[in-house]
Amino acid sequence: MTADMKTDIRAFAEFFVSTVEPIEIDEILEHRFSTEPVQIVGPVVYPVELRQRRWWPIAVAVAAVVVLLGGVALLFRVTEPDTPVVGTVVPPTLTEPPPTNVVPTTLPGTTPTTVAESNLTSPRGCLAASTWSRVCDDAAGFEGAVMWSVTAGGPVLVAVGGDFDIWTPEDIQRPLEAGGDGDAVVWTSPDGVSWSRVPHDEAVFGGDGAQQIFSVTAGGPGLVAVGIDGTLDTEEGNAAVWTSADGFTWSRVPHDEAVFGGAGEQRMLSVTSGGPGLVAVGFDWPADTDLVDAAVWTSPDGITWSRVPHDEAVFGGEQEQKMLSVTAGGPGLVAVGSDGHSGEPDNRPFDEPAADAAVWTSPDGFTWSRVPHDEAVFGGAGEQRMLSVTSGGPGLVAVGTVSAGTNEFEPNLDAAVWTSPDGITWSRVPHDRTVFAASDCRGFCDGERWVDGYEVMRSVTVGGPGLVAVGLSGFGQTGWDAAVWTSPDGITWSRVLNNQAVFEARGYDQMSSVTVAGSGLVAVGRTVGGGYEDLAATVWNARVEE
Repeated sequence: MTADMKTDIRAFAEFFVSTVEPIEIDEILEHRFSTEPVQIVGPVVYPVELRQRRWWPIAVAVAAVVVLLGGVALLFRVTEPDTPVVGTVVPPTLTEPPPTNVVPTTLPGTTPTTVAESNLTSPRGCLAASTWSRVCDDAAGFEGAVMWSVTAGGPVLVAVGGDFDIWTPEDIQRPLEAGGDGDAVVWTSPDGVSWSRVPHDEAVFGGDGAQQIFSVTAGGPGLVAVGIDGTLDTEEGNAAVWTSADGFTWSRVPHDEAVFGGAGEQRMLSVTSGGPGLVAVGFDWPADTDLVDAAVWTSPDGITWSRVPHDEAVFGGEQEQKMLSVTAGGPGLVAVGSDGHSGEPDNRPFDEPAADAAVWTSPDGFTWSRVPHDEAVFGGAGEQRMLSVTSGGPGLVAVGTVSAGTNEFEPNLDAAVWTSPDGITWSRVPHDRTVFAASDCRGFCDGERWVDGYEVMRSVTVGGPGLVAVGLSGFGQTGWDAAVWTSPDGITWSRVLNNQAVFEARGYDQMSSVTVAGSGLVAVGRTVGGGYEDLAATVWNARVEE
């Protein structure tokens, strides 16, 4: 290389360095390790005095310098063009500063992973939190429907529900009063993100009245779902069962009046594999009465069913006894629910909820016993209800809600957890208002109390750091948010940050069921507008990041 060429290269390099701003270390960290896509940098235009030099003898040398220095600038100083390049993913828009908390999310048998929750809005308009995200799938047939239960099975995941809404599956409300002529609905998903609605078959999912599926489990021919088949002529309903080998093609078990029917309404609310093959629980509500008795059905294969004979000492009593959830565990099977009545929605005064939590056990699905009432564990002033139970933690974990007093608008309910080593001896997890009470005043907090409203755990499963529970939190007059809690052992619980862009969509949002699938968790439920309109089934996902 000649002396003139060295001089020219040195002059070019001095010019180049003088025109490039210094690179700060924060900028390097921000650009190098961000998740934004790399954008194309426009060509560099050099000043006239440099372009007028005779560059062709040193073209190769100059090119080497440009590549070296320009490559560094491209790596560390990404710029954004006015219009995104076709084919690139537009980065999420930061809507507010991300929270600083972190939420541990792991699956059994995996290494714990700590992921920071963020407030990033995805290009589709749904918040994509790194812990939980809400699925937006307009082609999935979510509108006008509700999901009550989800399980791993079929293609990977199967969710069930209906195309009309009732307050909750266990409410004492005739199905025709709640929504008219509605049909059962099933959805399938290969990954928890992309969902498809199973095509409607009137002979399977429809009929004269209201049909809705409340629970689904793997078992029998592949999958078994249970719910209710309401009738128009009596405005009552019968228990109903659906089966599928693969999640796509479904059949309804033929009605047997002696098993599924009777005067009044029979409703199956939960089903699990256990006992002779499958066990379903719910209640029997005789016509023209306010008396409700717990009820159990069994099946060896999901197709042939029998009803366990009624025993007033076990399943009956004053007012309402309801089995709301059942799981394999303890002596064989454990069912949980309530004994008493609720203040709503059947026009009872808001300030008169009176129910105790209740537990039943069975070694085989046929013979059942009621766990003796313990006022300190199952009772208290107002309302105590176990809504879901699973094997996990110290043996069994049940979740639900307990009374936190009343206000002039409605019952004030807090989330609650009970644990048992064997299904027979139970303890209630000590109340922690920072975990189990509503934490958003929503305009009704007077500064003296924590919050009046609803904080309800509706479903619990083994997953995440150990156990995960889902439900709702909010105030009935202004709206609810979906809510998630986690626990490593069933005894110590934490509340996942309430990110409203994920957990609130239309005003009244709730998670009804949660399950483990693949590398994460899937929860299903519903969203409803402020006027109890614009009903839509909803899915949330939590992924475990490698």
